[in-house]
Amino acid sequence: MSTAAGRPCGPRADPLLKWGRSFAALWLVALATPAMAELGTARPAAERWVFDVLMDGDREIGTHTIDIIRSGADTTVQVSVDLDVKFGFLTLFRYDLELTERWRAGQFVALDARVDRDGRTGTVTARRTDDGIVLDGPAGPTLAPADALPATHWNRGLMDRAVWINIETGALIEVKRQDLGEVQLQRPSGPVTTTHIRQTGTVPIDYWYDDQDRLVWLRFELDGRVFDYRPRAPTAVAGVE
Repeated sequence: MSTAAGRPCGPRADPLLKWGRSFAALWLVALATPAMAELGTARPAAERWVFDVLMDGDREIGTHTIDIIRSGADTTVQVSVDLDVKFGFLTLFRYDLELTERWRAGQFVALDARVDRDGRTGTVTARRTDDGIVLDGPAGPTLAPADALPATHWNRGLMDRAVWINIETGALIEVKRQDLGEVQLQRPSGPVTTTHIRQTGTVPIDYWYDDQDRLVWLRFELDGRVFDYRPRAPTAVAGVE
């Protein structure tokens, strides 16, 4: 195996390199933040959801953590993504995201995101105004529609929106969906009835949400590889550390 610019080359490495360049942009569309649903059951003041990111069924390549903190009419959502794809002892792809999203009375009001992709960093901000949502990021300043939402996901409300905000560039994304009905999934705690939704486009992405509008599973295929978001049990805590 030879290397170039510190990266492995050859027939086995090339598909992973191609995947690494494509994956970050795709998951930003896949992980879509919904509008906050008014749920019939009370939620705890703080929750932590952790997803293991799997490639081809059993290869763990990172985690996606969502902290939800509620205080009166205000909700703060903190997202942390840590992905690391290796080929032997060499790192092919490294991706880190730190993001804070703020809601008030069920309405998205602000976002601050910082992304580091293989050492290349960027920031995106979003602020609600009377005219819409003002975005600033690598795509340049943009005024988004008032009902646009950032692509971060922690329940299914975003699936009802036609325009999403790319949290890496600040660009707007137009999306469509397909409802595939109810599906029963098996979890360690027992069976759970879910709603299966497919985001259609160049790369279809499948989501399964429970009756609380929480994500239970996510799956997509890219360059012949299958990627799954496998949830750990949601944790209710008095405060998120």
